[in-house]
Order: sequence, then C-alpha cells, then structure tokens
Amino acid sequence: MKPFRTIRNDSPDGRMARTARHPAKRDVATANSQKAPTIFRQRGRYCASKSTLLRLVVCVTFLRTGVTLAASAPPPTSLNNCQNAVKAATAAFVHAKISAVTSCLQAVSTQVVKANGPDAHAAAGVCVTQFRRLYDSRGMHKQLSDHLAASIAKKCDPTSPGVTHTVGDVVGAGATVSQPLNAADLAAWCASFGGSGSITTLQDWASCIGTAAECDADSAIASQYPRALDWLALVKPSMLLLTPPATDPNKIADAVTALDAVKAEIDGPDNDGFPSIHCGCGNGQATCGGSCVNEQNDPQNCGGCGNACAAGRACVGGSCACINSLLCTSSCVDPTSNVQNCGSCGHSCSFANATAACSNSSCTIGSCNAGFANCDMVAANGCEINTNTSPMNCGGCGMVCNTANATPGCSNGTCTVASCNAGFANCDMVAANGCEVNTTNDANHCGACGHACGAGHSCVNSICM
Repeated sequence: MKPFRTIRNDSPDGRMARTARHPAKRDVATANSQKAPTIFRQRGRYCASKSTLLRLVVCVTFLRTGVTLAASAPPPTSLNNCQNAVKAATAAFVHAKISAVTSCLQAVSTQVVKANGPDAHAAAGVCVTQFRRLYDSRGMHKQLSDHLAASIAKKCDPTSPGVTHTVGDVVGAGATVSQPLNAADLAAWCASFGGSGSITTLQDWASCIGTAAECDADSAIASQYPRALDWLALVKPSMLLLTPPATDPNKIADAVTALDAVKAEIDGPDNDGFPSIHCGCGNGQATCGGSCVNEQNDPQNCGGCGNACAAGRACVGGSCACINSLLCTSSCVDPTSNVQNCGSCGHSCSFANATAACSNSSCTIGSCNAGFANCDMVAANGCEINTNTSPMNCGGCGMVCNTANATPGCSNGTCTVASCNAGFANCDMVAANGCEVNTTNDANHCGACGHACGAGHSCVNSICM
C-alpha cells in the first residue's frame, strides 16, 4: 500500500484530509512527518506513525483529547465566545429575514409595477416559500428564529459542550467572570423589548435578543420598501388562493400568519396603515401585543402582559388596586355604602326588625320590616315597635288608641277594646266609642249587654228593681 500524506484535523471543512497516492507528493509527506513527534505535535496538529492502523488510532485519540481540551476554556473566554456568537447569529438572522421578506416584495413589485399586473398572483408562490421561513408550525426547527435560538444556545447555554461560563455570567449576576455584564442595564434594555425587567434565565435574554433582531430587520425592510404594507396586503389574497401540498397542509396558513406578523410589526402599535416601527419602548415600558405599555399603571397589562384588572380596579405599582374603595375578601367595596363592610372591612350592619343600610360609612336603618317602626329614632334598637299590636303606636308611630271606659288594644294596626272598665260594656261592638254602656244603671243592659229590665223597672247597681 502506498503511504498517505500526513493526516490533519485542521482542513477547511473540518474533516480529516489525506494525500492521494501520488509519488510526487511522497517526499512532502515524509518531510512533514519528520517535523512532528512520533505520536503528535502541537496539540495533534500533525499525526504520524509507521503503521497506517496505528496512525488512525493515534489521530482518533488526539481528536477526542482535543475536544476535551476545548471544553476547558476559562469562563471569560467562554463568555466572549458567547457574545461573538450572538453577534454573528443576530446578523445572520437579520440578513435572512430581510432577504425572505424583500424577495416576496420584489416579486410583488415586478408583478404590479413592472408588469402592470392587476394582482400579485404570480408572486404568491414566492411569498409563501419565503414567509414559511419565518413561521413553521410543524415544529421541525426550520424557521429562522429557531436557527437564531440554536446558535445562541450552542455558545451561551452552560449545558452545551465547551461552555464554561454560567447563566449568571450572561445575565450579569455571575461570579466566575471578573467583569460581568451590567445586570440592571441589561434588564432595562430587555424590558424595552417585551421583557419583564428582570432577566433570570438564558431564555429571557435570548428572547429579548430575538425581538430586537426582528425589529432591526423590520426597520430595514420598511426603509427599502416604503410600500411594503400595501404590497403585503395585495399579495395576501393570492397566497390564500393557493392549495397547500398534501404532505404539508399548513404551509399556506403558516406563511400567511408570518406575513400578518410582519405587517403588524411594520405598521406599529397605531395600526394606521403607515410604517411606524417602534424598536423597543422607553424606560419603564414593555412591549405587549405590539404596543409599548407601562406595566406599573396599565390596567390591561398590570404587572405583566395580558394581566387585566377587573372592573373598578386600577393598576398601581404593577398590582391591581381598588379605586376609592377597599379590597375586602378579594372584592373592591365602597366602605361608605357597603352594608357588609361599612366603614371598614368586615364591619357588617344589622338591626332588629329592619333592613340595614350604610350611609357615609355609618350603619343606619334602611327600612323597617312590615308591621314594625322605629318610633324612638334610635338605630341601635332597630325598629322596636310592632305597630300591629302597640296601642300607643297602632298602625304607625304616635297613633294612640283612646277608648272610653276601657283599656285599649291594637290588632293588625287597628285600635280595639282590650277590656272594659268595671260596670261598663261594649254592647255595640264598636271600638271607637269604647265601652259605651254603664251596666250598673242601664235598664236595657242591666248587669250585662242585652239584659233588659221589664216595663216599669229600673236598674240599680246592675240589678233590675
């Protein structure tokens, strides 16, 4: 067997290369092998051996050792590699997104401007293909944002091979790098792109990077194609008319979803049909639903996107609070009028024979139950009078029953004769005139109603004489 040229692991494509069996190159290979030690030289840059089999074993051993050595890069170097990877990955993402969207816009421009076409049907296929790069619901990690995330994770995720820095080093709270990132500044920057304002995970950081890159790409697209919104709106109906392949039924829908997202990003939060891109929000603001909001006082995004405060509550300091009211048992109440929380939480109003009320934070009687009245005007004892049975307040406060020669009574709010005085009787059964008959001297009712004395007789001391 003719000898191979020296095997190397630093070929341009990252694979081991070997010299073809050519006599003219044999001397060069021999010279190179003599420059290297028997087994390896300079961390395995050259491999040599008397035996081809041994050579392969030695080189494989070196390659494994090389991987191990690469993994031992110090944390500062690892973090620097991460930052360089982010720079390259975001630049690649921005370029790829601009390329995808502008390829569609160029096709539309050619169709409607150059060819003076009535629609953008001929450009629909190109637009579907390009926008599918931005959103792919199949979960195959083919969309541009997936590539960006993977590139960042490869060099920044502490669980990835060769990464020795910590998440804390990335987000600014680490101790393994002498000069970590400024955590407060990083969190504030991230918050302007939709972050919570507190970066605690690599995913938080990567999400902000992705959003910022999206915005950079959108700005470039809008500057290159001022009519981008018009042309995207024009091509969308034609895209919807296309039939997706049987093997990829969501292709059209995914592409249209991505188109709508780009339109919304370029249009901006005002949604007025004109480019108005907001790359990030001001201090203290976050991006929610494409709009810059202050999560400290926005009732629709209180403390976080989509966290809407219930009716009657305001957003104060990032928490939903009651407006001119008290929070009692998870509900906002007005302590000036709430019967169950009158003046303070849990202070319930209650009165005898009455419906309670709360007025100006004080318990009052709202109304008396039927047949009762608050005749003394003292709320503490409620509606203390039963107007159905009280002779002094019969049918209402102050309505006194007066019956002649009798003790008055009250029944169902009407004055009655409770009992007649001795020697008197209520013979006509009319309460108004009381006990009208003196049975001690009335000859027609002598001693009792209806006991009449005969003609010529009189009644003396209730006895007919």
